[in-house]
Amino acid sequence: MIKNREVYSKHLPAYLVAMDIMILRHLPRLLHVICNYIEIYDGPNQTARLNALSAMNTTIVIAWPRIGNHCDTIFKALVKVLYNVTVDKTDVNEDAQDLVINRTTQCLTILRCVVPEQTELYLKAIKCDNLSDAFQKCINRAKHEVCDFTPLTDKK
Repeated sequence: MIKNREVYSKHLPAYLVAMDIMILRHLPRLLHVICNYIEIYDGPNQTARLNALSAMNTTIVIAWPRIGNHCDTIFKALVKVLYNVTVDKTDVNEDAQDLVINRTTQCLTILRCVVPEQTELYLKAIKCDNLSDAFQKCINRAKHEVCDFTPLTDKK
């Protein structure tokens, strides 16, 4: 089953780019699938999870006008994966762990740029006192990192 997830997730970001704004029709189902792929451990290389994080990033950028309606779902999934990778310390390759942390932080930063009020409120609500230094660094980076998000407009 894990190999299927890797194969399916590998092509998802390119497919989303090809669909462009048409992904809005399928956004709730799409986010459900992406969040499931992000939350489930898929081995030490984290291939499906990394692909799903790329798909999440692409989805946030393309579907930015509607992301506010799904901000809480996206935020919870991203924080869960961040917690799993930094605090739980499952059997994860260290390079893959760094990639997951960076892509998750990137997604949180873009989410903060697209939906600033909600995301900043959620980020402030996280109490990092008893959590790992890596988790705290990621949350702080997501809070303060400058975002260069530019909404995609008509490509004519």
